Amino acid sequence: MAIKPHITCNPTDAPIYQDHGNAGEGLFWITKFIEENEGTFYIHSGKAKLYIEQRKTTEEKAPLWQGTVVVFQINLERIISIVDIFNKYAPPQGDFDIIFDKNKR
Repeated sequence: MAIKPHITCNPTDAPIYQDHGNAGEGLFWITKFIEENEGTFYIHSGKAKLYIEQRKTTEEKAPLWQGTVVVFQINLERIISIVDIFNKYAPPQGDFDIIFDKNKR
């Protein structure tokens, strides 16, 4: 029952995925976005599930699911900056500003 360690922005944190390059990075960024947005997120994989609601994360054992299902809901009432999220967890020295700021392209 360990989903949370595989939701990471650092591939070395999830060595099980290093051979095929899938390190859960996309899930990491979605969960950070949902936490900041105060939305909801649910993942069920194998015998574990993880749920995020109102910035609270709950991880539990679950009946066996042969595969992975991910569901998330964005809170449309709360506008957030994706650039701020990237800068908070992986400061790029301005790289993301170029991508998201039309005035810097």
